[in-house]
Amino acid sequence: MDAFTEVSEMRRRAGLKEQSRQWPPVMSASDVEEYVEKTHQAVEDLDEGDLRERIHSHFRYYLTELPTESIDQEQWAIDPVLLHDYMNAIKGGSIPPPIVIQELGNVIIDGTHRHEALAKMGIPTIMAYVGRKADIVPDHENPYSGYDDDDDDDDDDEWHPSDPY
Repeated sequence: MDAFTEVSEMRRRAGLKEQSRQWPPVMSASDVEEYVEKTHQAVEDLDEGDLRERIHSHFRYYLTELPTESIDQEQWAIDPVLLHDYMNAIKGGSIPPPIVIQELGNVIIDGTHRHEALAKMGIPTIMAYVGRKADIVPDHENPYSGYDDDDDDDDDDEWHPSDPY
């Protein structure tokens, strides 16, 4: 059995349909932000953990299938109730939407619970929008970074997302 067939069989046994949804192959940071807003229960979630800043740290994201074990999830806390809900939905045949990661270190930007659910269920791969190293946005160009380009220690000049461009 080749690797593709083996992965397909593992997905089938876990109750997952093939990930045949027509997700766009490439998205801009703004498109990813809108996509992430739709996957969260509360828009306020985007303000936690500097999510907008981390999304806009790359110009674009590429849809990629990755080994589940290659993704660093250690830095984020897991809500056991939400994890249980995701696992039940996946067992029921739902296909979780792709997560969002940065290529540098394969660190999750969004999708911790989706990743953890698939990992705990032994699903070997996960679909992810990957912000590649070549598409990193310099801090001074990221509208959400709060970048301060002067060398003094006075934070009064620091840009804030509520400030005009």
